[in-house]
Amino acid sequence: MANRSFRSFVKFQEQWRCEKGGRRSAEQVVPGRAAVLLQLLPRPSEPVLNRRAPISEPGVLERLRTENQASLVAFLEVDLDLSDTILRTAEMATSPEHARMALERVHQSIRTIRRLGSHIKNPAALMKIQDRTEVVERRMNLFLLPNQPTGLQR
Repeated sequence: MANRSFRSFVKFQEQWRCEKGGRRSAEQVVPGRAAVLLQLLPRPSEPVLNRRAPISEPGVLERLRTENQASLVAFLEVDLDLSDTILRTAEMATSPEHARMALERVHQSIRTIRRLGSHIKNPAALMKIQDRTEVVERRMNLFLLPNQPTGLQR
């Protein structure tokens, strides 16, 4: 499942639920903000592969690479938004335990974003993702300074 894109996972989940109990809307499958974010993901204007077009046909692989890069950048932007939201939640947490758990999630997210960001080929998109990641990491470090160490591994 780690190799599937978010959209294909949601489509799989929707198909499975339809088989179990009838047709459901995207809001029922992915509640709340996730459904809105799913609508924001780039959608291909035309099917990249069809049964008649072989992969060796000129331009098909390049379109696949472009769509994969766009999906990766969109996924990382959504993950950065989520990390920012979790960090704000940690800042508002009344319990030190809740704040520590939220900060651990943000730290894990930053590590994942950096690892996946290394696969971005577009320098402008890579710079944008790296800049946003550094902003979230700086905010996390500023939050950690006045508080007790959380034991996060670097």
